[in-house]
Amino acid sequence: FRNPDLASTYARIAHLGLKGFYRGAVADALVNTVQAPPVTTTATPGWWHPGVMTMRDLHDYVAPERAPTHVTYHGADVYGMGPPSSGGSTVGEALNILEPYNLGTLPRDQALHYYLEASRYAYADRNQYLADPDYVNVPLKGLLSKDYAATRRALIKETAATSPVGWGDPWPYNGGSGSASVNVSTSEGKP
Repeated sequence: FRNPDLASTYARIAHLGLKGFYRGAVADALVNTVQAPPVTTTATPGWWHPGVMTMRDLHDYVAPERAPTHVTYHGADVYGMGPPSSGGSTVGEALNILEPYNLGTLPRDQALHYYLEASRYAYADRNQYLADPDYVNVPLKGLLSKDYAATRRALIKETAATSPVGWGDPWPYNGGSGSASVNVSTSEGKP
């Protein structure tokens, strides 16, 4: 499979850096696609809406630097993107749940069962706790705690849990007392 258009876009960004993404042809294509999304004739009406992003939005945007997530899994260091992205915390939690199992030595159906169950519990926690830490107190340390993972692992049985699975309580493993809280934002969009 080859995609020369995409390859030239990546080459442009690699050559020009941030300017190759936030200015010029790539930026024009981003804004045009948001404002007039390409829609197939079979798209369900009402499931897509044009966006309001402008070129000024791209020019003014500054991506915040976020600390990565980190867990160890069978001696390997596993890093991921931190909140507000949910990937690093969800994968990290699932790996922590799975760590005591030697999945490679288990029958395939049993290994997949453990993998799917661990993922279900991690996703339930993601859905409850992950958000932008500029606005919500995210219990990231608790979610990535080996001890918290043990509480979630204890829920895994030899048959699938009834759906949907509930979220857990990572707060006691978060390094102090706490609970979910939401900051009210001002008109400028910052807490």
